This record gives sequence, C-alpha cells and structure tokens, in this order.
Amino acid sequence: MPDAPPRPPTLTMACLFVGMVSLFALLSVIDTLSTWTSLDTQQGLRTMIEDSGASLSSVSIDDLLAGLRVALFALVPITVSGVVLAIFAMRGDRPARVLLTALCAFGFLFYAALGIAGVLSSALLLASAFMLWSRDARRWYALKNGLPTPSLPTAPRPDPFAPRSSDVPPAQQSPRAPFAPVHPAAVAPAATPIDPITADRRPAGVLVAALVTGLGSLAALGGGLALLAMSTIGESVFREGIQDSRFLDEYLKSVDISVDTMLRIYLVTAIVIAALGLLGAVVGGLLLTRTRFALVAARTMSIVAIAVSILTLPLGLFHGFAAGYVLWLLFQPVNVAWFTRSGSPPPTRG
Repeated sequence: MPDAPPRPPTLTMACLFVGMVSLFALLSVIDTLSTWTSLDTQQGLRTMIEDSGASLSSVSIDDLLAGLRVALFALVPITVSGVVLAIFAMRGDRPARVLLTALCAFGFLFYAALGIAGVLSSALLLASAFMLWSRDARRWYALKNGLPTPSLPTAPRPDPFAPRSSDVPPAQQSPRAPFAPVHPAAVAPAATPIDPITADRRPAGVLVAALVTGLGSLAALGGGLALLAMSTIGESVFREGIQDSRFLDEYLKSVDISVDTMLRIYLVTAIVIAALGLLGAVVGGLLLTRTRFALVAARTMSIVAIAVSILTLPLGLFHGFAAGYVLWLLFQPVNVAWFTRSGSPPPTRG
C-alpha cells in the first residue's frame, strides 16, 4: 500500500471544528445538569420560558422543565460521539467520516431551526460536511485505506491494434543501438505527478471562507435590520417588551440605565451591525471573484471579529472560532497563491 500523503489542512480544520463544538456543547450540558436542582437555574429557566411567550395552556412549566432535562440527557451521547468520531475521522477511518457527516447534518438542521440566530452555526457545520467529502479528502481517505483513486496517475493501456515487432519485416525494422551501460547517477529521476490542488482552480478553502464570511455576514445583516426595525418602527412594542421582561428590568436597574438610553444603544448597535453585515456579505462574494482587495478586507474583518468575540466571552466563543477559521484559511499558501495568479503580479516593494 502506498504511503498516504499529508492530511489536507481543510479536512483537519473541519474535524477540529466539529470536535471542539461537540466538546463545548458537552461541557455546557454537563454544567447545566450538575446545577439543575439549584434555585438559580430553576428560576432562570422559568423566567426564560415565561419571557419567550410560549403557549403553556396544555403543558405546565414543570412538565416542560422535565422534558428539557430529558433532552439534555439525550444530548450527552450525541456530543460524546461527535468528539470520538472527529478523532477517528482525522485518523482516516471511513465509517467515522460517514457518521460524522450525519452528525453535521443533524447539527445543521438543529441550528437552521433557530432562524437567524443559527445561520452562522449551520453554515459552518455545512461547510465542515462539505470538506469531509471534498476531492482532496476523498483522495486522502482512498490512499490512507489502500483503495484505488482516479486522481492518481496510472500507466497507459497498450493499444491492441498497434503492430507488433514480430509482424514487421526485418528489412523495415530499424537497427538497434548497441548496448551501453547506464550509471545510476545518469538515470533521470521520475517526474513527480502534479497534485490536483495546484491546478488553476478555486481552492476549496477559498470557497469555505467565502461561504462562512458571506452567510455569517448575511445573518448579522438580518439581525441588525430586525433590531433596527424593532427600535424604530416597533419602538412602543419593543419598549413594552423590555419593561415586561423581569431579567432586562433587573439588569437595567443594576447598571442604572433608563429604557430610553437602552433604546438608543440598541439603535446605534443595529446600524453598526447592519453596516458590517452588508460589507461582509459583499466581501464574501468578492472572494469568489479572485479580488485581492477582498482577501485583505476579509482578513481585517476576521481579526476584528476575533477581538469582539474575546470581549463578549463566553457568548462570542463560537463566532470567534469561525472568524479564526476563516483567517487561517486565508493565510494558507495554496489559497493565497490562487489570488496572486489573478493575472496581475503582486505589488513589489521599493
């Protein structure tokens, strides 16, 4: 069996992403279950259910909490399997790759059901599933498991209709050159086959970076426009919602901020988020057109997103990892080389 080439970097990042998300979800579930009987957890869950406006005409809060606890227990084996499958998929196990893809599909449907809040998460899981079955990943898994792959160079088949040397009359045969010894140093080394990733096509890493940047920015744009509409057109309803929420009411009193000030903060925040979301969506689209400006802009926006996620920990952990993933992809030599081959040479110094 030939030695398998190095694991594709995008495949490594996909497995690491799914594994880290599963580990983070597992730790969150364990922490919630360990403090389930505490008064603060019960009161917080009850307040969240009441503020969500869910219809409790046929189901009591106690029954809903009991069902939520069962769902959390069911998530424990799912998250554990995500960590284990990610490890085995990185080692080249093909059944683990199939099961990990199914787990990504489950996560994609789960986050997609959350609406705008889950767009970025579902996009990242979809991108991870795509990277598990990319051309480079399929070739690596085939070589790792000793299976034939069409991307490997194969010897040309002999032409069955070509004339054989025995069929040619001796008079028409060319004289053979005398035998000359060939030294090992004079033998030319075999030509190294060109890896398909070096071809002049869009690398998969660029496509993933564009999808994550574009879909994440569209989610931010939608959230910013929704917040802008609530703080302007639906100001009265938004004001009543803030006043009726016991959590927000207690929070505003603790930080000594009035409702009017909170509305102004929401308005400014909505404008900034919508503007950055629109810019990010444009940059994500320009990444697919091989624009050098988009490469620099996407790197800059990823660095800013990482800084914001650090300031908003632990809520910004997931978005920070997504921005770090995009930043890592956009600094890969294969992806950078694709932008430098756009027809115009890179700028020279001095």
